[in-house]
Amino acid sequence: MNELRLNQLRYFCEVCDTGSVTRAANNLHITQPSISAAIKALESAYALSLFYRERNRLSLTKEGAFLYERAKSLLEQVDDLDGKLRGLGEQRHPIRIGVSPMISTFLFLPIFNQFHRRHPEIALEMYEYGSIESIRQLQNHQIDMAIIIESSQAAGEFIWQGLMETSLLFCVSRDHKLAGARKVRVEELEGERLIMMRATSYQIGTLVNQRFAEAGITPNILLQSNQITLIRRYIQTYNAGAFLMEAFMRQCMKGDREVVGIPLDPAIRIPIGLIRNHGEKLSQQASVFLEFLGETARAGRLMEG
Repeated sequence: MNELRLNQLRYFCEVCDTGSVTRAANNLHITQPSISAAIKALESAYALSLFYRERNRLSLTKEGAFLYERAKSLLEQVDDLDGKLRGLGEQRHPIRIGVSPMISTFLFLPIFNQFHRRHPEIALEMYEYGSIESIRQLQNHQIDMAIIIESSQAAGEFIWQGLMETSLLFCVSRDHKLAGARKVRVEELEGERLIMMRATSYQIGTLVNQRFAEAGITPNILLQSNQITLIRRYIQTYNAGAFLMEAFMRQCMKGDREVVGIPLDPAIRIPIGLIRNHGEKLSQQASVFLEFLGETARAGRLMEG
């Protein structure tokens, strides 16, 4: 049976399940004429009437009921076979995930550890990109999904699955003049040497630049870097400051007595979540991973690996 006939049977079964061409078209995201044409094609191919049509209501004929019962069973078998074959093929293809260097250290690593213990047969492949670059890679279908900082672009263009929220800290060496501050405003950072992440690739850089612009201040940028090790070195060597996530500081630098994190006033909140493209059929392995993420996030155990 060719693909065209299978689609006609899918349309027919959807009309039977919903009792309406309109609802079937909405569920299948196709036009009503396409549904009607498919049913007419089936009726013509077998010289049968499948529905009684009375006062805009549809009810199955005896022949229609016969076809529905068998077509439903056939489509279930086809879908089951398709899923199993895809699963066999997917065993050779890891799930490709874009993650920023900072998020990878405090969030992706524990996620990977927990998921691998539960599903060692499913491979994850991490690509280190900033949130903005991850969006580009996802648009070009170079990755399957990405863990990023929420942005208006991500919310409008992709399917968003929230995972956690953190905030930005202004991080300095313990010898910095602001090291003892309980909070710091952007206005107090005028003239301070800063290490910034590139706004062209990293959402943190964009958020911080916006805060400076709102304050009418041009940041004094000593270095632009996305490398955490280098940022930490410049904080200490050049008595500079950098904007890092509170969750990163808590998870990855909790024993570091040389760097101090100061909350911003007002806070810059950082929602973190997973994005994927609309309209793309999820692999069986990707579905397992997303279900695991949702379950672990709801239980508050994302960073326990």
